[in-house]
Amino acid sequence: MQKTLRSPFADIRLPRPDWFDASIKTVLDGADATLSAGSIRELEQVTAELLGAELYRAVQEGHGGLQFDWWFHELADAAATRSRENRDEAIERLLHGMAAIGSPALRSYAEQHLPKRALNDWPRVTTTGEIWRMRDAYGTRFGVIAGFSYPGVFLFDVDASGFSTLVGAGVFDDVEQAGAAWREWVGDSAQGVLPTPAGTAGDLHCLVESESADIMGDESRNAMDNWFRVNRRLHDLAELDLLPDPPNLYHDVDLMPMTDEFTGWYSTQHRTPPDPEVIEAIAEDWMEGKLPETWFSVSPRRVAHLRALVSDWVPEFGKPGEAMLSDWVRWLTERNAIPAHLTEPVLAALTAPLER
Repeated sequence: MQKTLRSPFADIRLPRPDWFDASIKTVLDGADATLSAGSIRELEQVTAELLGAELYRAVQEGHGGLQFDWWFHELADAAATRSRENRDEAIERLLHGMAAIGSPALRSYAEQHLPKRALNDWPRVTTTGEIWRMRDAYGTRFGVIAGFSYPGVFLFDVDASGFSTLVGAGVFDDVEQAGAAWREWVGDSAQGVLPTPAGTAGDLHCLVESESADIMGDESRNAMDNWFRVNRRLHDLAELDLLPDPPNLYHDVDLMPMTDEFTGWYSTQHRTPPDPEVIEAIAEDWMEGKLPETWFSVSPRRVAHLRALVSDWVPEFGKPGEAMLSDWVRWLTERNAIPAHLTEPVLAALTAPLER
């Protein structure tokens, strides 16, 4: 007889989210989709999409207190309950798939719901230690490709225009296929960019920062399909010490490299120096919380991000800040020698309606 497990969320005092029951039932009712999987890679993908559809729905419907890990535990509990009386291959496959995409604690909980005879039915995916990186022409979008024993590779697509956020992910046959997919996702600014081997763990700070990103409400279906799987694959990389320690992005940020260089450029352009308080305020919002390697980068989304921050400044700083921002952006496009066809969207972002 299978033992009864106690979820670490059993005694939690937060209100139980009201979206749990319907979404758990939907996943269990759709578990037959796992029967078509002929490999661990296919099983992982089917499971990611089954769970991701419900995470995406919860986000789109604006449910508060999403508590995805708690939901994962309850889904595992419900799966075990449904299959307790008789062997249900689809439910067992679902639990195997959940173990494949769950971070270590979630993986362990899913595996504990499987009968001992079934624990080794599917191989465990491991990392090969090979990592490649891509960066777009703006310098704020990153693609990281990691080798795994699917066989295949896992692609992380990170937007570091503002605070680093995972915007897409997926499993591909090889590095070339993953690179082509990333270029298609990113668009013009990624054309011609090829994957290159990551030199040091420091090249992967974008992954470390994206791991701690909060749900913002505008996540794509792809991002939600990979919500659990991305965290799992990051744990796999961390176990081999392939990821760096999280950088400190908020304390002791030295603004002078940017403010001094901009002040020199502005003074040449206008024959007068800029207001140092306004420039310091712009530099602070531009740099704090952002990856250091993107401090001198500019992109349409980076401009939109800063405009949103400036719009919340007090009026005596807000209006001068908005006026100064156009010079700041022009300085960076010139400094980085951004091609004209990519500069146009950056400058257009200075006057585009702000999303709220």
